[in-house]
Amino acid sequence: MKLSKDVLVRGVYAILALVSIADIAMFAYVTVIRHSSEMSAWLFRHSIDTKGNFPPSGYSAAGNVVSLSSRSDAGWVVRYATPRCEHCRADEARWSSLKSQLINRGYRIYEIPPTATESYYADAPELAGETQISFVDVGWMKRLRFMSTPTTLLFNAKGDVTWTHVGEMSQEDQQSALQAVWLRR
Repeated sequence: MKLSKDVLVRGVYAILALVSIADIAMFAYVTVIRHSSEMSAWLFRHSIDTKGNFPPSGYSAAGNVVSLSSRSDAGWVVRYATPRCEHCRADEARWSSLKSQLINRGYRIYEIPPTATESYYADAPELAGETQISFVDVGWMKRLRFMSTPTTLLFNAKGDVTWTHVGEMSQEDQQSALQAVWLRR
């Protein structure tokens, strides 16, 4: 009886040790991914198509062709977000601040929701200064790997990704984006 009890106790300790190691590994992984702009940059810079990107084209939620303004000399920004996302709503103040600075520097802003039913309303205050494209050209979407909302990508005038961020932005993230804008001029 004693032998089986010792085996049982050792088994419980072994399982507890494995669960603890898995928890620590998962915590480290999430922390690194969440705070690593290099990782998100790697995901988006190594897209399927190596040619320069172009602004997305497509249709509004109502099915109207979204007319894109002429190419910007500065570049453009794609924001993958939805009003149904709690992280997008929590990030709205920082994003609005960054967005206004980018618009002042000549960037065009394109809002892309995950699905047409997750679009912002046409007159939503969050869309001020942005063009929402609810149905995006599939070929364009295949070139990039949107994995979660909110995701923000900055493109230069040539269509190269110069900065990316996945998740809620911090003050440092905003500064990093603006630094990428200044470095790419």
